[in-house]
Amino acid sequence: MGFHMDWLQRNRLVALSVVLGVAMMVADLLMHAVPYRHSDWLSELPAMHALGLGLPLGFLLLPALFGLYAQSLLQRVQQAAAKGCDSGHSLNTVIEDTPPPGGEQSLTAAVFESTNQGIIIIDRMHSIVSVNPAFIALTGYTQDEVRGKNPLHLKSSRHNEAFFENIWRSLEKKGCWEGEIWSRRKNGETYPSWHSISPIYNSGTGKLEHYVSVFTDITPIKRQQANMDLLAYHDPLTGLPNRLLFTERLQHALSVLTRVDNRVALLFFDLDGFKDINDTLGHTVGDSLLQAIADRMQSTLRDGDTVARFGGDEFVILTESCDSRAGLEKVAEKIIEEISRPVQVNEQIIVVQASVGIAIAPADGVESQALIQAADKAMYRAKAYAGSHFCFYDEAEATGLVRKN
Repeated sequence: MGFHMDWLQRNRLVALSVVLGVAMMVADLLMHAVPYRHSDWLSELPAMHALGLGLPLGFLLLPALFGLYAQSLLQRVQQAAAKGCDSGHSLNTVIEDTPPPGGEQSLTAAVFESTNQGIIIIDRMHSIVSVNPAFIALTGYTQDEVRGKNPLHLKSSRHNEAFFENIWRSLEKKGCWEGEIWSRRKNGETYPSWHSISPIYNSGTGKLEHYVSVFTDITPIKRQQANMDLLAYHDPLTGLPNRLLFTERLQHALSVLTRVDNRVALLFFDLDGFKDINDTLGHTVGDSLLQAIADRMQSTLRDGDTVARFGGDEFVILTESCDSRAGLEKVAEKIIEEISRPVQVNEQIIVVQASVGIAIAPADGVESQALIQAADKAMYRAKAYAGSHFCFYDEAEATGLVRKN
């Protein structure tokens, strides 16, 4: 009996259909039998049969039938959804409760212990909770020396507290932070590191529990980048800025010229008779001479001035604090004086002279190439005096003694 009741509850729609069919069959029998045995008014319905009776009966029962079907369908959907939630909960429970081979915690510990990246675990109060062996190897600090301390204990003088406050704000807004931090090792050495910091939340409560900072020492990358910059922007023989770097600095100086109401000056010079030195004493001696001249120029210049080697024995000086024409004359005289001092290369004593050309912006040009060409032409005019002379571009233009391009 219990089985039949359960079947009826699960299959109410089918049972109702069976009952409806039986009722229609009974109605058909009555329509054919009653006219011959009862009153005359029923005999007026000889043409009515099961289909004629079934149609209005069906229209009357159809809404109720669909209502029951819809109720049944809704109950099934609700039951399926409930089963789905239970299944999802069960699946999550299984995932959370089933550790990977060797233990879920043991796998995490293995990664924490074996990775070559430094890892710092920080609590909500911004205190260090734990560090991994790679951190100890990279920084020199032991676990006990940093546990309970703020990460600012590791900072270098390159960053202030506002820098780190911005990091915490970014973590609150974006949920992560990534960037370069200059830190300090235990021995006092500063080094660049790339950090990726993320918050860790409790899977059950959703509350913030820790921050994890994973970092890499990028000193080798910085060193390689510096070497590449040196090759790209500096003369390999003298270490001075090359034409590319000099031009960039000159363009920047010219771009702010009108805003600061100042003047920019170039002093272009080369070594008189350098070709003869290369031809008679060799290129090795010539290279040593260029290196010595470069060292002297660097020690002679004022702070903020730039000296560059353009190639061969050509050098250019950029000064962004050109106060007067008389001041530039003194700079040119100092250059000539320093270059004319004897230079000893191995057992050779070498004496050379210099010719200096001076161009001033904005009077002699406001574009970098135009100003360089003006200083070059002024230097060619100075060479007419057989060395150890300087000449301004406007003077060279006035005499017409300039080199033709």
